[in-house]
Amino acid sequence: MVPAVSPGLILAILILTISGFVGTTLLVHWIASVVNEDAISIATNAAPAIQNLSEARGELVRMAISGASALSSAREGRDVDVATLTATLSALRQDLMRYLKQPFYPREDVRYVEVDRTVHLLEARAVDLEAAVAAGDRRGAIDIVNTGLLPAIGRVDSAIARVVQFNAEQQRRLALDIPRRRSRAHEIGYLLQALTAMLCLILMSLVIRGIRDYARLLARARAASLARDDLLAMVSHDLRNPLNAVSLTVKAMRRASRDARTEKQAARIERATERMDRLIDDLLDAAKIEAGVLRVDPKPELASGLIDAVVEMFRPIADEKSIRIAGRPPAAAAVVACERHLILRVLSNTIGNAIKFSPQGGSITVRADSLPAEVRFSVSDDGPGIPAEHRAHIFDRYWHQKKGNRQGSGLGLYIAKGIVEAHGGRIWIGSEGPGTTVSFTLPLARAG
Repeated sequence: MVPAVSPGLILAILILTISGFVGTTLLVHWIASVVNEDAISIATNAAPAIQNLSEARGELVRMAISGASALSSAREGRDVDVATLTATLSALRQDLMRYLKQPFYPREDVRYVEVDRTVHLLEARAVDLEAAVAAGDRRGAIDIVNTGLLPAIGRVDSAIARVVQFNAEQQRRLALDIPRRRSRAHEIGYLLQALTAMLCLILMSLVIRGIRDYARLLARARAASLARDDLLAMVSHDLRNPLNAVSLTVKAMRRASRDARTEKQAARIERATERMDRLIDDLLDAAKIEAGVLRVDPKPELASGLIDAVVEMFRPIADEKSIRIAGRPPAAAAVVACERHLILRVLSNTIGNAIKFSPQGGSITVRADSLPAEVRFSVSDDGPGIPAEHRAHIFDRYWHQKKGNRQGSGLGLYIAKGIVEAHGGRIWIGSEGPGTTVSFTLPLARAG
């Protein structure tokens, strides 16, 4: 026999399949974003940055020329012009400021630190030269240009050249990496798609197999349920004949004999047959409810009449346990659409349970309240109540509380629920603290 598919296995394959789809989508988006960022870096980072740095190097050339001119003027005894040097230094700073506004490659800022440091040294040498010129110190000016200004210009140019080379290398690296990354992305994408497709096939086969298993089990369950109900209905029906024979025999015995002992035994047998007859009715009605073939023939009935009838029916039984039973009909006459004997049975089942679980000297209230389109019937007792964990099973077939009174078939409230719902009403139970209230509704009868 092929084992049934485990729901956990189907769930695991489903999670893996969804994860494959999500993973593939996220990976493709991530790789695309990285490739796009790299492409944007090639287009926006390197070219403008190199242009700004090249312009800065041009200013350095002009500064070197200005420095050489200043050196020549100082040696020949002419006035040294530092204004051009100052203007060129300012233009250098502007070019570098424009470069700083461009996006940096990773660790490009570390390389710019050297450029910034050498520019500060160059500015310091330019200040020294201006001071020497202002003081008329030609020899000092010559020494500053020879040993300070021109070497500083060379160091700045070297630092800028290294940053330009770094930008060019990054541009070249990214240009080579983009095709390689795209190729790798395609390979990984194809692999994940193949894996996801495989998982989808496995999932589909498991789901189809699970559906078949479920259909087979459901068919078996329905067949077993139908067989059980058919057997139950047949047995219940076939029990009627011997019970009727027993009942007729007991009645004949009671009429033929005046012996007190015989009368007592006959009464006991008669009560047992009546109880058996009620149990058969319960079993037959439960089978009809389960099969969905319980039919009702609603007729107009006074709600107050239903309450009075059932209260008078149970008053002797309640008196035996010293239980007070009272009926409270609606304030105004209310006519409901129902089949009388079936609704009396619902009330009988609920009142019987209330008497069973009410303490000696307790009280039971049967009431009806008019609502806009229906009437609500309630049976309340002051018994021990029903634990919260048991309330969900109150209307189940054959259900008893584990520590409760297990008398009866366990079909009373199940049948009551089926009868009420067949009338188009609803039934529920409330048990807050001591006492229990079973309520159900019936629709109002239409006028005329």
